[in-house]
Amino acid sequence: MRKIFLLAGIIIGVSIVLTGCASNPNKYLPKTVLTKPENAVSVPHPIEIEREKIRAITKFIAIMDPGLWTEVVYGGGVWPALAQDNNGKISRGYGFLTGVNFFGDFLIQFILSGTETKSRESRIIYLNRDNGWAYTLLGQEIKEYDPKKFDKDKKFQKKIFDKGTTLSEIESFWKNYSKDKGIPNEYRVQGIKVGSQEWDNYKKEIKSNLKYNYKMPGGQIRCGYLPLKNFRQIASEMPGFSGAERWLEKAKLPLISLPFTGIGLLYLVGTSIVSDAVTAGIDDSWSGFYGRATVIRYELAPLFRQISEIYKKLLEIRDKRIKDLEFELYMKDITTRGIARKE
Repeated sequence: MRKIFLLAGIIIGVSIVLTGCASNPNKYLPKTVLTKPENAVSVPHPIEIEREKIRAITKFIAIMDPGLWTEVVYGGGVWPALAQDNNGKISRGYGFLTGVNFFGDFLIQFILSGTETKSRESRIIYLNRDNGWAYTLLGQEIKEYDPKKFDKDKKFQKKIFDKGTTLSEIESFWKNYSKDKGIPNEYRVQGIKVGSQEWDNYKKEIKSNLKYNYKMPGGQIRCGYLPLKNFRQIASEMPGFSGAERWLEKAKLPLISLPFTGIGLLYLVGTSIVSDAVTAGIDDSWSGFYGRATVIRYELAPLFRQISEIYKKLLEIRDKRIKDLEFELYMKDITTRGIARKE
């Protein structure tokens, strides 16, 4: 296993070097970008939703594009979501990585402010951390997306949202997905009224998934998946959006995320090969855990997607083998019963 990690680290490290010399085609900073590093690894605590007097939220599960592993930090992460209703009004939400299911799909749990009925009128997209790329809830990249045009051109903005996903569509997807896989459908859209029993259940769920709480300087409480020590390290960094915030140094390179193990791979490898390789290809603008770093980490997205597809194929082979063994046991049982009756 250690050799596998080492090989993966070397491949990806070399890939970063090869792509590191590429020029960034778009340095535009979108309006909805997550400029605060702590937002990459934490979400508002449910108590903050209560303080804002939000009456209801809508919760649902969507597919993560494996390319977003270029922005994963310590095996997790948070990404922004946008929803546009029939009147053109845009509301914001967020999603956090909850893990990988039995079939190799990475899942993001999304939260939108507002009732389920209201949210059903909207078409929803989510974005990478610096809003350079956009996706449907099925984990498909929206190729036509351009952050600058999206902010400035209402017609283009609607065009992008029209390629997004409705809650009815994501429900239909999970219904067919579960039927195809032969499993119960556990991925339902849920409207939750703040203060209800469902709300109390949601708070328990969040406490289980994001068990660490952080009190921010302004008094806001956030929750996340990182122990306080790691969260403080990330929250104190600057994402590198301006010359005064260029902070990525070799000592902080573990913020470079690698597939399936995220930040941990650099430690598991037990060598400086990856660190040295990445350092060779890095300069100091838009770095850290943002996709449009000058070393354009998102250029590694095809590699991450390929790794994910290989992983899924292996799982398909596993499932077929399990079914074959179950059939063999079934036939053996029938044969045994037949012999017993004759005797």
